[in-house]
Amino acid sequence: VIVGTTITVNGDVVPGISGPAYFFSTDVTLGAPANPPAVTISIVGPSSVGLCSKVVLTVTPTSYAGRLFQLSWGYHSTVAGTLSNVTTFVSSSTGPMIELDAIDLGTGSHNFSITARDWIGQNSMVFHQIDRVATYTP
Repeated sequence: VIVGTTITVNGDVVPGISGPAYFFSTDVTLGAPANPPAVTISIVGPSSVGLCSKVVLTVTPTSYAGRLFQLSWGYHSTVAGTLSNVTTFVSSSTGPMIELDAIDLGTGSHNFSITARDWIGQNSMVFHQIDRVATYTP
């Protein structure tokens, strides 16, 4: 159930201490909380990787209003030598983690982003930069 959904509350008779209470069936549209918690996330991952490294990025929520986020990853780089499938793979990912081979990234800076949308409709976007170096690193 999300904000904006209309639900029907069925009518009924509810026994009470001072006698039965009568309720009529009614439709109710769910609204957002008056003071919703902010959507806050971070990306955990390396700032630099070598030629044969694995790139693993994980999103970490620090607030999620009691429900999981819808996640959308993004990628941007103008570095020559980056395989075009990197953009496709990253932008089609919707899970809390992405993993790719550093060799698919050209030498230079690569910018990853994640957008998290909560059940109320609030968004948060954060960025993470990775520098791919031309040498082998442990």
